[in-house]
Amino acid sequence: MKNADLARTLPRSVEWLSGNSVSVLHNFAFFERLLESISEARLHVHLEFYIVRNDETGRRLATVLKDAIARGVEVRLIYDHVGSFSLDNHVFLELERAGAMIAAYNKLTPVPWRWNFSRFTRRDHRKLAIIDGNRAFVGSGNIGREYSSRDAHSFLDSFTELTGPIVRVLAVEFIGVWQRTTGQRLGRGMIPNPSPDGNVPVAAIANRTLTRRRWIESTHIRAIRSATRTVRLANPYFVPSGRVRRALYAAAEKGVKVEIMLPAAPNWHLVSMAARFHYGQMLDRGIRIVERKYKMLHNKYAVIDGIWTAIGSYNFDALSQWFNLELDIVILDEVVATELEQHFENELNQCQVIDPEHWRDRSLPERWLEWLASRLARWM
Repeated sequence: MKNADLARTLPRSVEWLSGNSVSVLHNFAFFERLLESISEARLHVHLEFYIVRNDETGRRLATVLKDAIARGVEVRLIYDHVGSFSLDNHVFLELERAGAMIAAYNKLTPVPWRWNFSRFTRRDHRKLAIIDGNRAFVGSGNIGREYSSRDAHSFLDSFTELTGPIVRVLAVEFIGVWQRTTGQRLGRGMIPNPSPDGNVPVAAIANRTLTRRRWIESTHIRAIRSATRTVRLANPYFVPSGRVRRALYAAAEKGVKVEIMLPAAPNWHLVSMAARFHYGQMLDRGIRIVERKYKMLHNKYAVIDGIWTAIGSYNFDALSQWFNLELDIVILDEVVATELEQHFENELNQCQVIDPEHWRDRSLPERWLEWLASRLARWM
Protein backbone atom coordinates (compact mmCIF):
# COMPACT_ATOMS: atom_id res chain seq x y z
CA MET A 1 0.00 0.00 0.00
CA LYS A 2 1.37 3.40 -1.01
CA ASN A 3 0.26 5.16 2.21
CA ALA A 4 -0.07 2.70 5.09
CA ASP A 5 -1.13 5.47 7.49
CA LEU A 6 -4.49 5.72 5.71
CA ALA A 7 -5.30 2.21 6.92
CA ARG A 8 -5.03 3.52 10.50
CA THR A 9 -7.62 6.30 10.28
CA LEU A 10 -10.61 4.49 11.84
CA PRO A 11 -11.83 4.86 15.43
CA ARG A 12 -10.42 2.16 17.73
CA SER A 13 -13.62 0.12 17.94
CA VAL A 14 -14.23 0.18 14.17
CA GLU A 15 -12.47 -2.26 11.87
CA TRP A 16 -12.03 -2.72 8.18
CA LEU A 17 -14.20 -5.52 6.79
CA SER A 18 -12.84 -7.23 3.70
CA GLY A 19 -14.79 -9.24 1.16
CA ASN A 20 -17.07 -6.46 -0.06
CA SER A 21 -18.17 -5.24 -3.46
CA VAL A 22 -18.65 -1.49 -3.99
CA SER A 23 -20.29 0.37 -6.87
CA VAL A 24 -20.55 4.16 -7.07
CA LEU A 25 -23.80 5.71 -8.29
CA HIS A 26 -24.41 9.36 -9.08
CA ASN A 27 -27.56 11.47 -9.27
CA PHE A 28 -30.69 9.81 -10.75
CA ALA A 29 -28.85 6.50 -11.27
CA PHE A 30 -29.09 5.80 -7.54
CA PHE A 31 -32.87 6.12 -7.38
CA GLU A 32 -33.42 3.92 -10.43
CA ARG A 33 -31.10 1.27 -8.98
CA LEU A 34 -32.88 1.47 -5.61
CA LEU A 35 -36.28 0.86 -7.24
CA GLU A 36 -34.83 -2.06 -9.20
CA SER A 37 -33.42 -3.62 -6.03
CA ILE A 38 -36.70 -3.21 -4.12
CA SER A 39 -38.57 -4.85 -6.98
CA GLU A 40 -36.33 -7.90 -6.53
CA ALA A 41 -36.66 -8.04 -2.71
CA ARG A 42 -38.01 -11.24 -1.16
CA LEU A 43 -37.61 -10.78 2.63
CA HIS A 44 -37.46 -7.20 3.88
CA VAL A 45 -36.68 -3.63 2.85
CA HIS A 46 -35.31 -1.18 5.41
CA LEU A 47 -35.11 2.51 4.48
CA GLU A 48 -33.81 5.48 6.48
CA PHE A 49 -33.94 8.94 4.87
CA TYR A 50 -33.94 12.51 6.09
CA ILE A 51 -36.43 13.63 3.43
CA VAL A 52 -39.20 11.63 1.75
CA ARG A 53 -41.29 13.97 -0.38
CA ASN A 54 -44.92 13.68 -1.42
CA ASP A 55 -44.09 14.17 -5.09
CA GLU A 56 -43.66 12.05 -8.20
CA THR A 57 -40.47 10.48 -6.83
CA GLY A 58 -42.02 9.68 -3.45
CA ARG A 59 -45.05 8.15 -5.14
CA ARG A 60 -42.88 6.01 -7.42
CA LEU A 61 -41.10 4.68 -4.35
CA ALA A 62 -44.43 4.03 -2.62
CA THR A 63 -45.72 2.07 -5.62
CA VAL A 64 -42.68 -0.22 -5.68
CA LEU A 65 -42.85 -0.70 -1.91
CA LYS A 66 -46.55 -1.57 -2.03
CA ASP A 67 -45.82 -4.15 -4.72
CA ALA A 68 -43.13 -5.61 -2.47
CA ILE A 69 -45.55 -5.78 0.48
CA ALA A 70 -48.04 -7.62 -1.72
CA ARG A 71 -45.32 -10.24 -2.35
CA GLY A 72 -44.91 -10.70 1.42
CA VAL A 73 -41.87 -8.43 1.89
CA GLU A 74 -41.61 -6.61 5.23
CA VAL A 75 -41.07 -2.87 4.76
CA ARG A 76 -39.74 -0.55 7.46
CA LEU A 77 -39.18 3.15 6.79
CA ILE A 78 -37.61 5.72 9.11
CA TYR A 79 -38.00 9.34 8.04
CA ASP A 80 -37.03 12.52 9.82
CA HIS A 81 -40.09 14.41 11.06
CA VAL A 82 -38.60 17.85 10.39
CA GLY A 83 -36.88 16.98 7.11
CA SER A 84 -40.04 15.33 5.73
CA PHE A 85 -42.57 17.59 7.46
CA SER A 86 -45.75 18.04 5.43
CA LEU A 87 -49.39 18.37 6.32
CA ASP A 88 -50.44 16.33 3.30
CA ASN A 89 -47.79 13.63 2.87
CA HIS A 90 -49.99 10.88 1.45
CA VAL A 91 -46.95 8.69 0.73
CA PHE A 92 -46.73 7.63 4.38
CA LEU A 93 -50.50 7.10 4.67
CA GLU A 94 -50.60 4.92 1.56
CA LEU A 95 -47.69 2.82 2.75
CA GLU A 96 -49.15 2.32 6.23
CA ARG A 97 -52.47 1.23 4.75
CA ALA A 98 -50.59 -1.28 2.59
CA GLY A 99 -48.87 -2.73 5.65
CA ALA A 100 -45.56 -0.87 5.83
CA MET A 101 -44.10 -0.03 9.24
CA ILE A 102 -43.34 3.71 9.37
CA ALA A 103 -41.43 5.63 12.05
CA ALA A 104 -40.86 9.38 12.34
CA TYR A 105 -37.56 10.23 14.02
CA ASN A 106 -37.70 12.77 16.89
CA LYS A 107 -41.29 13.67 16.10
CA LEU A 108 -42.48 17.16 16.95
CA THR A 109 -45.42 17.25 19.33
CA PRO A 110 -48.60 19.02 18.15
CA VAL A 111 -48.28 21.36 21.15
CA PRO A 112 -45.92 24.21 20.15
CA TRP A 113 -45.18 25.35 23.71
CA ARG A 114 -43.66 21.95 24.44
CA TRP A 115 -41.13 22.28 21.61
CA ASN A 116 -37.49 22.76 22.60
CA PHE A 117 -34.14 23.30 20.94
CA SER A 118 -33.27 19.60 20.70
CA ARG A 119 -36.57 18.80 19.00
CA PHE A 120 -35.47 20.90 16.04
CA THR A 121 -31.71 20.28 16.00
CA ARG A 122 -31.42 16.55 16.71
CA ARG A 123 -32.34 15.12 13.32
CA ASP A 124 -31.83 11.83 11.47
CA HIS A 125 -29.85 13.02 8.45
CA ARG A 126 -28.74 9.58 7.26
CA LYS A 127 -29.48 8.10 3.83
CA LEU A 128 -29.53 4.32 4.05
CA ALA A 129 -31.34 1.47 2.29
CA ILE A 130 -30.92 -2.24 3.03
CA ILE A 131 -32.48 -4.89 0.81
CA ASP A 132 -32.92 -8.48 2.08
CA GLY A 133 -29.94 -8.06 4.41
CA ASN A 134 -27.47 -8.60 1.57
CA ARG A 135 -27.41 -5.30 -0.31
CA ALA A 136 -27.15 -1.73 0.96
CA PHE A 137 -27.03 1.82 -0.34
CA VAL A 138 -25.37 4.70 1.52
CA GLY A 139 -24.96 8.23 0.23
CA SER A 140 -25.99 11.88 0.19
CA GLY A 141 -29.37 12.09 -1.58
CA ASN A 142 -32.94 11.97 -0.31
CA ILE A 143 -36.24 10.81 -1.80
CA GLY A 144 -37.63 13.67 -3.84
CA ARG A 145 -37.81 15.07 -7.35
CA GLU A 146 -34.76 17.31 -6.95
CA TYR A 147 -32.64 14.26 -6.06
CA SER A 148 -33.81 11.88 -8.78
CA SER A 149 -34.66 13.90 -11.89
CA ARG A 150 -32.50 14.65 -14.89
CA ASP A 151 -33.54 18.27 -15.38
CA ALA A 152 -31.56 21.48 -14.94
CA HIS A 153 -32.74 21.97 -11.35
CA SER A 154 -31.75 18.56 -10.00
CA PHE A 155 -29.22 18.14 -7.20
CA LEU A 156 -25.87 16.42 -7.63
CA ASP A 157 -25.47 13.42 -5.31
CA SER A 158 -23.33 10.31 -4.85
CA PHE A 159 -24.12 6.89 -3.38
CA THR A 160 -22.39 3.58 -2.85
CA GLU A 161 -24.07 0.25 -3.51
CA LEU A 162 -22.56 -2.38 -1.23
CA THR A 163 -22.66 -6.14 -0.86
CA GLY A 164 -20.68 -8.33 1.53
CA PRO A 165 -20.03 -8.31 5.31
CA ILE A 166 -20.36 -4.52 5.64
CA VAL A 167 -24.14 -4.91 5.14
CA ARG A 168 -24.36 -6.60 8.55
CA VAL A 169 -22.88 -3.50 10.22
CA LEU A 170 -25.32 -1.25 8.36
CA ALA A 171 -28.25 -3.48 9.36
CA VAL A 172 -27.24 -3.14 13.02
CA GLU A 173 -27.15 0.64 12.59
CA PHE A 174 -30.66 0.69 11.12
CA ILE A 175 -32.02 -1.60 13.85
CA GLY A 176 -30.51 0.62 16.52
CA VAL A 177 -32.31 3.71 15.23
CA TRP A 178 -35.54 1.76 14.66
CA GLN A 179 -35.59 0.48 18.24
CA ARG A 180 -34.73 3.91 19.62
CA THR A 181 -37.48 5.57 17.57
CA THR A 182 -40.28 3.01 17.98
CA GLY A 183 -39.40 1.16 21.17
CA GLN A 184 -39.85 -2.08 19.23
CA ARG A 185 -37.09 -4.66 19.55
CA LEU A 186 -36.33 -6.62 16.41
CA GLY A 187 -35.26 -10.24 16.69
CA ARG A 188 -31.72 -11.39 16.02
CA GLY A 189 -33.02 -12.90 12.80
CA MET A 190 -33.08 -9.37 11.42
CA ILE A 191 -29.28 -9.16 11.71
CA PRO A 192 -27.95 -10.72 8.49
CA ASN A 193 -24.71 -12.56 7.96
CA PRO A 194 -23.96 -11.90 4.28
CA SER A 195 -21.27 -13.87 2.51
CA PRO A 196 -18.15 -12.20 1.05
CA ASP A 197 -18.81 -10.79 -2.39
CA GLY A 198 -15.60 -9.07 -3.45
CA ASN A 199 -12.25 -7.97 -2.08
CA VAL A 200 -12.76 -4.31 -1.08
CA PRO A 201 -12.01 -3.26 2.54
CA VAL A 202 -14.88 -1.11 3.85
CA ALA A 203 -15.86 0.42 7.21
CA ALA A 204 -19.02 2.18 8.36
CA ILE A 205 -18.68 5.24 10.61
CA ALA A 206 -21.80 6.37 12.44
CA ASN A 207 -22.38 8.84 15.28
CA ARG A 208 -25.50 7.33 16.82
CA THR A 209 -24.39 7.70 20.46
CA LEU A 210 -22.89 10.58 22.44
CA THR A 211 -19.48 8.90 22.66
CA ARG A 212 -19.36 8.68 18.86
CA ARG A 213 -20.35 12.28 18.11
CA ARG A 214 -17.01 13.22 16.56
CA TRP A 215 -16.10 9.88 14.99
CA ILE A 216 -16.76 10.92 11.38
CA GLU A 217 -14.96 14.24 11.74
CA SER A 218 -11.99 12.61 13.50
CA THR A 219 -11.73 9.94 10.80
CA HIS A 220 -11.54 12.64 8.14
CA ILE A 221 -8.95 14.57 10.13
CA ARG A 222 -6.70 11.53 10.53
CA ALA A 223 -6.95 10.84 6.80
CA ILE A 224 -6.13 14.46 5.88
CA ARG A 225 -3.14 14.43 8.24
CA SER A 226 -1.96 11.17 6.64
CA ALA A 227 -2.18 12.53 3.08
CA THR A 228 1.06 12.72 1.11
CA ARG A 229 -0.20 13.70 -2.35
CA THR A 230 -3.82 14.82 -2.73
CA VAL A 231 -6.92 15.73 -0.73
CA ARG A 232 -10.15 16.28 -2.62
CA LEU A 233 -13.39 17.21 -0.85
CA ALA A 234 -16.87 17.76 -2.27
CA ASN A 235 -19.41 19.04 0.24
CA PRO A 236 -22.45 21.34 0.08
CA TYR A 237 -22.38 22.79 3.61
CA PHE A 238 -18.76 23.50 4.44
CA VAL A 239 -18.30 25.36 7.71
CA PRO A 240 -15.51 23.20 9.14
CA SER A 241 -14.40 23.19 12.73
CA GLY A 242 -11.03 24.57 13.75
CA ARG A 243 -9.68 21.01 13.92
CA VAL A 244 -10.61 20.33 10.30
CA ARG A 245 -9.25 23.67 9.10
CA ARG A 246 -5.94 23.13 10.87
CA ALA A 247 -5.61 19.67 9.32
CA LEU A 248 -6.25 21.12 5.85
CA TYR A 249 -3.77 23.97 6.43
CA ALA A 250 -1.08 21.54 7.62
CA ALA A 251 -1.62 19.29 4.60
CA ALA A 252 -1.32 22.20 2.17
CA GLU A 253 1.77 23.57 3.92
CA LYS A 254 3.62 20.24 3.59
CA GLY A 255 2.97 20.19 -0.18
CA VAL A 256 -0.24 18.14 -0.45
CA LYS A 257 -2.54 19.34 -3.24
CA VAL A 258 -5.78 20.26 -1.48
CA GLU A 259 -8.92 20.95 -3.53
CA ILE A 260 -12.39 21.72 -2.19
CA MET A 261 -15.54 21.75 -4.33
CA LEU A 262 -18.56 23.65 -3.01
CA PRO A 263 -21.85 24.84 -4.55
CA ALA A 264 -21.93 28.22 -6.31
CA ALA A 265 -25.73 28.38 -5.91
CA PRO A 266 -26.48 26.82 -2.51
CA ASN A 267 -29.97 26.27 -1.19
CA TRP A 268 -28.93 27.62 2.24
CA HIS A 269 -27.34 31.03 1.61
CA LEU A 270 -26.50 31.69 5.26
CA VAL A 271 -24.35 28.54 5.37
CA SER A 272 -22.68 29.56 2.12
CA MET A 273 -21.78 32.98 3.53
CA ALA A 274 -20.37 31.30 6.64
CA ALA A 275 -18.26 29.01 4.44
CA ARG A 276 -16.89 31.97 2.51
CA PHE A 277 -15.71 33.59 5.71
CA HIS A 278 -12.93 30.97 5.76
CA TYR A 279 -11.99 31.19 2.07
CA GLY A 280 -9.28 33.81 2.61
CA GLN A 281 -7.22 31.76 5.05
CA MET A 282 -7.52 28.65 2.91
CA LEU A 283 -6.55 30.47 -0.28
CA ASP A 284 -3.56 32.08 1.46
CA ARG A 285 -2.26 28.60 2.28
CA GLY A 286 -2.53 27.40 -1.31
CA ILE A 287 -5.79 25.45 -1.00
CA ARG A 288 -7.73 25.49 -4.24
CA ILE A 289 -11.45 26.27 -3.91
CA VAL A 290 -13.91 25.79 -6.76
CA GLU A 291 -17.65 26.38 -6.86
CA ARG A 292 -19.95 24.17 -8.93
CA LYS A 293 -22.22 26.28 -11.16
CA TYR A 294 -25.70 25.65 -12.60
CA LYS A 295 -26.76 22.80 -10.29
CA MET A 296 -26.83 22.34 -6.52
CA LEU A 297 -23.78 20.34 -5.50
CA HIS A 298 -25.07 18.01 -2.76
CA ASN A 299 -22.36 15.33 -2.98
CA LYS A 300 -20.53 14.55 0.25
CA TYR A 301 -17.30 12.69 -0.37
CA ALA A 302 -13.57 12.85 0.23
CA VAL A 303 -10.80 11.20 -1.78
CA ILE A 304 -7.25 11.11 -0.42
CA ASP A 305 -4.06 9.94 -2.14
CA GLY A 306 -6.05 8.06 -4.77
CA ILE A 307 -6.93 5.17 -2.43
CA TRP A 308 -8.92 6.38 0.64
CA THR A 309 -12.55 7.41 0.13
CA ALA A 310 -15.34 8.52 2.44
CA ILE A 311 -18.87 8.97 1.14
CA GLY A 312 -22.18 9.44 2.91
CA SER A 313 -24.41 12.00 4.61
CA TYR A 314 -21.87 13.98 6.65
CA ASN A 315 -21.57 17.75 6.17
CA PHE A 316 -18.69 19.75 7.55
CA ASP A 317 -20.91 21.89 9.77
CA ALA A 318 -22.09 22.10 13.36
CA LEU A 319 -25.33 20.19 12.79
CA SER A 320 -23.52 17.12 11.45
CA GLN A 321 -20.80 17.34 14.07
CA TRP A 322 -22.91 17.82 17.18
CA PHE A 323 -26.60 17.12 16.52
CA ASN A 324 -27.58 15.01 13.51
CA LEU A 325 -27.42 11.26 13.09
CA GLU A 326 -24.98 10.73 10.21
CA LEU A 327 -23.50 7.77 8.37
CA ASP A 328 -20.41 7.56 6.16
CA ILE A 329 -18.81 4.64 4.37
CA VAL A 330 -15.00 4.59 4.28
CA ILE A 331 -13.37 2.60 1.48
CA LEU A 332 -9.74 1.62 1.00
CA ASP A 333 -9.55 0.83 -2.70
CA GLU A 334 -7.78 2.41 -5.66
CA VAL A 335 -10.52 1.53 -8.15
CA VAL A 336 -13.27 3.27 -6.15
CA ALA A 337 -11.02 6.24 -5.38
CA THR A 338 -10.04 6.60 -9.03
CA GLU A 339 -13.69 6.55 -10.07
CA LEU A 340 -14.57 9.34 -7.64
CA GLU A 341 -11.48 11.33 -8.62
CA GLN A 342 -12.62 11.09 -12.22
CA HIS A 343 -16.06 12.31 -11.15
CA PHE A 344 -14.38 15.24 -9.39
CA GLU A 345 -12.34 16.01 -12.52
CA ASN A 346 -15.45 15.94 -14.71
CA GLU A 347 -17.30 18.31 -12.39
CA LEU A 348 -14.40 20.78 -12.53
CA ASN A 349 -15.50 21.59 -16.09
CA GLN A 350 -18.66 23.12 -14.60
CA CYS A 351 -16.90 25.02 -11.81
CA GLN A 352 -15.60 28.51 -11.28
CA VAL A 353 -12.23 28.80 -9.56
CA ILE A 354 -12.03 31.24 -6.65
CA ASP A 355 -9.19 33.61 -7.50
CA PRO A 356 -7.21 34.76 -4.42
CA GLU A 357 -6.57 38.26 -5.77
CA HIS A 358 -10.20 38.82 -6.70
CA TRP A 359 -11.32 37.42 -3.36
CA ARG A 360 -9.34 40.05 -1.47
CA ASP A 361 -11.27 42.81 -3.29
CA ARG A 362 -14.62 41.98 -1.69
CA SER A 363 -16.59 44.89 -0.29
CA LEU A 364 -16.77 45.60 3.44
CA PRO A 365 -20.50 44.76 3.62
CA GLU A 366 -19.79 41.33 2.10
CA ARG A 367 -17.03 40.70 4.62
CA TRP A 368 -19.24 41.79 7.52
CA LEU A 369 -22.12 39.52 6.43
CA GLU A 370 -19.73 36.58 6.09
CA TRP A 371 -18.37 37.22 9.59
CA LEU A 372 -21.90 37.41 11.01
CA ALA A 373 -22.92 34.22 9.21
CA SER A 374 -19.85 32.43 10.59
CA ARG A 375 -20.97 33.27 14.13
CA LEU A 376 -24.51 32.05 13.49
CA ALA A 377 -23.19 28.91 11.76
CA ARG A 378 -22.12 27.51 15.12
CA TRP A 379 -25.77 26.52 15.51
CA MET A 380 -26.44 25.47 11.89
